[in-house]
Amino acid sequence: MKSAGSTARSPASGAAERLFDVAIVGGGFGGVTAAILLARKGLKVGLIDLHPVYPPDFRAEKIAGDQLERLRANGLLDCIVGAATPVKTIINARQGRVIDEKEIDEYGMFYPDMVRVLRDQLPPEVTFMIGRVMEVHNSADMQRVVLSDGAQVSARLVIIATGLGDALRKSLGVRRHVLRDAHSLSTGFSIKAADDHPFRFSGLAYYGDHPSARLDYLSVFPIGEANRVNLFTYRDYSDPWVKKLKANPREAVYELIPKARRFLGDFEIVSKVEFRVIDLMVTESYLQDGFVLIGDAFRTSCPAVGTGLSRLLADVDRLCNVYAPQWMATPGMGRDKLAQFYDDADKKAVDASSAHSAEYRRSSTIGQGLRWEVHRRQHYLRRRVRNWLRRVTPKSRAA
Repeated sequence: MKSAGSTARSPASGAAERLFDVAIVGGGFGGVTAAILLARKGLKVGLIDLHPVYPPDFRAEKIAGDQLERLRANGLLDCIVGAATPVKTIINARQGRVIDEKEIDEYGMFYPDMVRVLRDQLPPEVTFMIGRVMEVHNSADMQRVVLSDGAQVSARLVIIATGLGDALRKSLGVRRHVLRDAHSLSTGFSIKAADDHPFRFSGLAYYGDHPSARLDYLSVFPIGEANRVNLFTYRDYSDPWVKKLKANPREAVYELIPKARRFLGDFEIVSKVEFRVIDLMVTESYLQDGFVLIGDAFRTSCPAVGTGLSRLLADVDRLCNVYAPQWMATPGMGRDKLAQFYDDADKKAVDASSAHSAEYRRSSTIGQGLRWEVHRRQHYLRRRVRNWLRRVTPKSRAA
């Protein structure tokens, strides 16, 4: 489907240079959302991406919690949920037992479809250019973006929304510091129940039975007609178990959590198995003239805690609704100006919460010793007690 924004291939080398208020490098979820919000503020936006149609990419597959609120506040929730699959209840389980069952408000959707829907919302004020960005020449006034065909784009501000891509950052002297190499391994595949019988749940989260499994949790939720499995482990891609998972996902899953068979039965795999290795990294030397980094281009998150989209939306919200419009009202685009974005209290709080959650979840899942064993027992006991109280309290009041 054609985007609402104007789409154009980059002009041939030697053609007139394009001039914008803001140039955005990266046409994924963050880049497209930023383009929409900035155009609404009356800014002239150039959005650059290599792909006219976003390619298959195993990334976020569910929208929930504060992500819904930020999308709603920016008028983008309806288009997303209208194309997504709602998940209204979830069973949480461990060691073959139900921990609790909750009503939730979540939506399953493949990441490329999220991007496609958002691209359809691009207003005509956004020029969508297809091409590979080779260089960004930054200064305290005007930035120059050079594409692989020699075409050039000038803008007062450049937003780098390239996710995990590293080449452009390196060319700008932005270094990455690895906090934890191979922090986690995420896996995704689609399943159907044995004999085509429906599963007895809308959503399921099954947590690792023992720290030796190195499994945070297995999540099952619908996307369209499919039942999608996301598996979050703290294992290296070279782990022998990963080889088993590639060869026979069902048996590999039940090797880790045999008691989950009570909920899943003899399910069948109906898609390829996808993997994503996550290194926890932060950027250094990012505060420079003329450009800012958002989302994973600034720092990475652990998919198990589901904060990647939350961080990205917080970045886009603060940058595009507050700072970028203010910056355009006065001359220059020096680093002192751009520091306001990186120092924003909301952004820093979301980043800090995401970083803390990533380390806490890893430690609480695989931590050995009495301390962590007691912590896990208390955590799941509290959840079971709260679930019991939720079930009996209405009956008690009725009596």
